[in-house]
Amino acid sequence: MLTDFFSSQKTLVFSKGSGPRTPVGKLVDFVINPDTGAFEAFWVDTARGLKLLSPKDILRWHRGKILIAEIGDFSDPKQLPRVQKIMENEIPIIGAKVFSVRTSIQDMAQKKMGTKTPIGRVTNFSFDTLSPRIVTLIVQSGALWWIKRRIISRTRVLKIENDGILVSENKILTDEKPVRKAKPGIPEVD
Repeated sequence: MLTDFFSSQKTLVFSKGSGPRTPVGKLVDFVINPDTGAFEAFWVDTARGLKLLSPKDILRWHRGKILIAEIGDFSDPKQLPRVQKIMENEIPIIGAKVFSVRTSIQDMAQKKMGTKTPIGRVTNFSFDTLSPRIVTLIVQSGALWWIKRRIISRTRVLKIENDGILVSENKILTDEKPVRKAKPGIPEVD
C-alpha cells in the first residue's frame, strides 16, 4: 500500500494479543537509512514511552492500521545496535534541501558530483508499506502566489547528505503542466 509521511502520522498500532479494538501505540516517525532509503525501524508512542518497531515485526499494514503479534515486539534503541548506528548518522528527510546535479562524463569517470543547483525543500514523501522504502519525494520551492512542486522518484536520488539531497537533473518529474479537462468522448492529447 502506498502512503505518505503525513498520512502515516495517524496510523495506530494494534497487537493480536491485546485485542482488535485496543491500540497499543501510535506511529510517530521513521528511522530511514540514508544510503538506501529503506526504513530500518518505526518510532511508536506506546504507554511505556517511545519505542522502536522493526519492519519485520509488522504482520499487516492496512487502511491506517498496523498489526503486530504482541507488545513485546517493541524495542528500546539499545536493543537494536544496527539501528542505533543508523540513528547516529540519520538525516531528516522532511525539510531537507534538494539540489539538482548536472554531471559531465568526466565527472562520472572521476566519481565526482557536478554542479549543484538548489531546487527546493522536501515537504512530504510517499512510501510503500510492504517494502518499506521511500518511493517519491515531494519538493516545493517558491512562496505565496508562486509555488512550484516537483515529484522526484527515488531512482533519481543520487545521494542523501547532511547538507541536502542530490538528485539527477535530467530525471526530475514536475507537476507544472497545466491541467486540461477533456470533453466527454474525446481523448486527451498532448
